[in-house]
Amino acid sequence: MDFYEACDVIAQDFYNVEVALGIFLSKHGAILQSEVKEAIFLCLAIAGENKLELSRPDVPDSANQAAGELYKKLQEVEQFLLRQVHSQVII
Repeated sequence: MDFYEACDVIAQDFYNVEVALGIFLSKHGAILQSEVKEAIFLCLAIAGENKLELSRPDVPDSANQAAGELYKKLQEVEQFLLRQVHSQVII
């Protein structure tokens, strides 16, 4: 699967992504730094706005691009969280 196809799969699952991110924020939001929360809120907005475009089986290019943006932003969140955890490790 190439990146474009992966983005189609993500776009087709925007609703579940939005729900999962909302659950994550409700469970962990109190301990997340503002930079991470802002990035996750952006991802929620991307998923929420673009899930409405998927009323047909084809994934529009705009939804595919939004899925790519969401994926890249979540990778940034992951890296930030990993750095935060590693900074707390005592050797």
